[in-house]
Amino acid sequence: MKKLTLVAGILMVAAMLSFGIDSASAQTWGSYSDAEHLNPSDSFTELHTVYMYGEGFSQNVQYRIIYWDGGGNKRQSEIQKALTPVGKLRSEHTFAPPDVDGDWHCAVYPTEYDPSSYDPADTNIVADDTLYAGGYAFDVVAITVTVIAAIGVAGLCFGIYYWMRRRYRRVEVSRN
Repeated sequence: MKKLTLVAGILMVAAMLSFGIDSASAQTWGSYSDAEHLNPSDSFTELHTVYMYGEGFSQNVQYRIIYWDGGGNKRQSEIQKALTPVGKLRSEHTFAPPDVDGDWHCAVYPTEYDPSSYDPADTNIVADDTLYAGGYAFDVVAITVTVIAAIGVAGLCFGIYYWMRRRYRRVEVSRN
């Protein structure tokens, strides 16, 4: 059985090479929950940043990467160059208001093409990935503001306490 599998694999590689198909250049494009691209994820309800990564793009060619939110709005457009011999391409987006929750699309286009709206049937799309973003993913700014406000209120309370304590002691000292 092992010999048959080995022979089939050799024949498949030979056929791919004879037709000019390189198995190492298969194009991938996907969303990850970490910057190291170790944990694929298509759901971002509690995470605030999506990390996109793909391989198989033409080396040293620049591509336009566009993030479309759940309402079909263009949220980020950037140009990145595919690096290394395997054509690695990466990007990231941090969710924040006024982003709209729902099914997001991160599409890769040729650099010179800059569409105003997302169309899944667009023939200029080089690669596309769909992911869901919603829930706490958009609360990054609100959480930061809340923490800063809490620190400010705590400082104000301490200041009033300290001021009242000093004032009370002065009154006691002046009575004696």
